[in-house]
Amino acid sequence: MASLVGKGLRTRVKETLRWLANMPMLAPHYDDVFAYQELNAHFQRVMRNKECRGRPHYTCGVLNCVHLAKSLRVDRVSVIEFAVAPRHSDLLSLGAVAQLVGPLYGVRVDVFGFRELDLPKPIDHRDVPNMYPSEGFSRTELSAPEKRAPGVNLFLGPIRDTLPPFIASNPARVGFIAFDVDLYSSAVEALQLFNADQDLLLPRVQCYFDDIIGFTYASFNGSRLAVKEFNEQHALRKISPVYGLRYFLPYGERFRSWPEQMYLAHILDHAQYGQHDRLVNWRKLGLLEES
Repeated sequence: MASLVGKGLRTRVKETLRWLANMPMLAPHYDDVFAYQELNAHFQRVMRNKECRGRPHYTCGVLNCVHLAKSLRVDRVSVIEFAVAPRHSDLLSLGAVAQLVGPLYGVRVDVFGFRELDLPKPIDHRDVPNMYPSEGFSRTELSAPEKRAPGVNLFLGPIRDTLPPFIASNPARVGFIAFDVDLYSSAVEALQLFNADQDLLLPRVQCYFDDIIGFTYASFNGSRLAVKEFNEQHALRKISPVYGLRYFLPYGERFRSWPEQMYLAHILDHAQYGQHDRLVNWRKLGLLEES
């Protein structure tokens, strides 16, 4: 009897923990007013896929990107990862997320990977040289997972050489970018994408910065410094953290680090910047009549 009681208690505890992990942080009366209930439901569904579950930041970024595209009646977008090899490839995860998320909103998602096969040598303190080899490292070919990443368009070489051809190819509008380039100098080069014509960008671009927390990262080095300088140099293109994002995610994501690494690039001079993005349902608030 005691064992049965113990088993029943364990089952109830597991069910309670599962319910908490999937519970949105928002109060119930907000559920149908904001888009987060819908986005969180899709997030949880996509994260059940084994190739997606280790990259919640990709799922969140691509979901919000595609949701915005659908709201603006854009039927095709580009998502990008800037990274340095060698390392475990995230391109399989990004490709898997794109394949699952796109059909949810009827938006085609093109995936691009930029790979610097040579880690550049740190230039000075801004590149956090205490963390990276002074002579860099080099690899002449991609790993097997990178080679078989389905539907991923690869650009190999220094970002300063590969980014201009990408822009010139007139891709679908960019809506999500993962920056995993390690060095300040590489981040500066990757951020040049936000100088592109507005026709190549959504008015708000979801961003994830890998190298900005822990270790010796600071506001005066690495990607944080690159973002700070970009903002100082541009009056109408700004990059900002998504403040308090963790409180709008499923409860289980509240204590993870990645929400702190999510940013938005605001293309303030974009013709569609002020167009309604459906994050707030004004009809549910009774402030708009049903059309």
